[in-house]
Amino acid sequence: MKINKFIAIFLTFIAVSTSTTAQSIDPEIIARAKEYGISEAQIKQEMAKQGEKDNFSNKKTPKIVSTPHNPRVDENQNVTKEAKKGQPTKDSVTQRTLAIFGQNMFNNRDITYEPNLNIPTPIDYILSIGDEVVINVWGDSEYTVTESISTEGMINIPNLGPININGMTVTAAKKHIASKLSKIDQSIGSTSQIMFSVGKIRSIKVSITGEVNTPGTYTVPSLATLFHVLHISGGTTDIGDLRNIDIFRNSRKIASMDIYDFIMNGNTSSNIILKDGDVIVVPPYSIKTSITGEIKRPMYYLMKNGESIGTLIRYAGNFKGNAYKDRVKVFRKGSEYNEVLTVEKLDFDKVFVTNGDSVVVEKAKDEFKNIVQIEGALWYPGDFQLNEETNTLSKLISYAGGLKGSAFSQSALIERRNSDYTKSIINFSPTDIVTGKTDIQLQNYDVISIPTVSSLQENFEIIILGEVNAPDTIKYRAGMRIEDAIILAGGLKESASLSVIDVSRRINNNKLIEYTDKKSDLFSFKINEDLSLTKNSKEFSLMPYDIIVVRKSPQYKEQSTIMINGEVLIPGRYTIEKEGTYLSDVINMSKG
Repeated sequence: MKINKFIAIFLTFIAVSTSTTAQSIDPEIIARAKEYGISEAQIKQEMAKQGEKDNFSNKKTPKIVSTPHNPRVDENQNVTKEAKKGQPTKDSVTQRTLAIFGQNMFNNRDITYEPNLNIPTPIDYILSIGDEVVINVWGDSEYTVTESISTEGMINIPNLGPININGMTVTAAKKHIASKLSKIDQSIGSTSQIMFSVGKIRSIKVSITGEVNTPGTYTVPSLATLFHVLHISGGTTDIGDLRNIDIFRNSRKIASMDIYDFIMNGNTSSNIILKDGDVIVVPPYSIKTSITGEIKRPMYYLMKNGESIGTLIRYAGNFKGNAYKDRVKVFRKGSEYNEVLTVEKLDFDKVFVTNGDSVVVEKAKDEFKNIVQIEGALWYPGDFQLNEETNTLSKLISYAGGLKGSAFSQSALIERRNSDYTKSIINFSPTDIVTGKTDIQLQNYDVISIPTVSSLQENFEIIILGEVNAPDTIKYRAGMRIEDAIILAGGLKESASLSVIDVSRRINNNKLIEYTDKKSDLFSFKINEDLSLTKNSKEFSLMPYDIIVVRKSPQYKEQSTIMINGEVLIPGRYTIEKEGTYLSDVINMSKG
């Protein structure tokens, strides 16, 4: 009764404690339990009944502790102070989505590392119990023997008896069997040949333990490798080490695999073919760091002791094109306080990473140190390098192909950025620059604008209306005449009057300071059928914004018709000859 009562009290204590692991239980409680005769096995059994895990396993749950930290992500918490306040930052969002470099090699179900069984068996493959071997003899003698290696390591060949090939390579087994067969068949090796191959390969059992998602013992083909078993076990956990995976055979470590060596260098020497009874151990990582910012692969990386910031950068694919490459920042966790390190480029391979480091690669300045821009009336405008060939305005204009004929030669501008990033304007005469009368020394970020004559004018136009085929608004050209505008409007309609073409012109006297109520000047002209103006109008030139109206001839009449049907002699459509035509006149046209 006392034992059961104490066990009940003991389990109640466990239920309200902050940890259910044996390591966190007060040793005095355990000691008192033993005084009552309760063994550790009994405690385990009682806790198992409560649905608890084995509290005496060697596996510990990592404890998360909040400590003052820089505005970067704690590797266990994956959240910044700002994010806790409900204001997620760019860094916190980025860090929460970071994966561990290399981990997806084994937890991705879309890929597989199963051995290919449809290829010839490697000649160094070690034969063992359960392998099926096929012996083909052809030539003067022809026969086939298919046998599985027995539990004694033997295969049985008719007329020859059992032969032990257990532990031999494929090459050694072929020579051994050929030697045995030649004793009962003299043609072997001369007029008869032998081919030895492996049919169905055996299965083996290997175990994988440690930080994998599904540890246990797996039955796999005897050609399976470390990668295959890592994959079928679900890959490593978030604390599993990809840098130091050990393979034990007969309780002795025979190989250690660094997955990063395979990823970065293609080294598969440690991805060995497993044997029955092999044990794979994936330990927890020693050093886990992150690198973010202007880097090609922003991720978490599992590092080894003695690996540097430079190694981490190379694992991450090196800098992006817009990265600031001369230094990086390292946010490092300390035992009491965190610290930030600024690591210069020359020290990348001298500063070693530690567990929990967060490396940030900053973006380079979006600035140029030697750029000038020239735009406008030049043959090759654009951005140019500021150097000895372009450091003066005359040199730059020449380098850009020179001025176009359309350039406004009296005045142009340089927009200059001052040291305080304000802007100032410098005016110059393009003519004075290209003739060598004066010159201007250029500075970084100068923008030169040389306008064209037309760019400083309104978009001059004229309007033509009335009896033309395509009345429209037409772009004005200097020296344009009325007949030119008519041609551009598609010519005159048949209905156009040749004796009345009106032109209205806006009043534009910028020297007049007195008010006038006059709205426009009006002109009227006659035109010939060949579109030439009459003699007194030939010298008239159009001006911008003139409005031309071609009037309709008052003598132009289109035919009118009327339809008559019914009880008339000749029904149909008839043309009305003149105004004042009556119905009786139309009936007469149809002969009544």
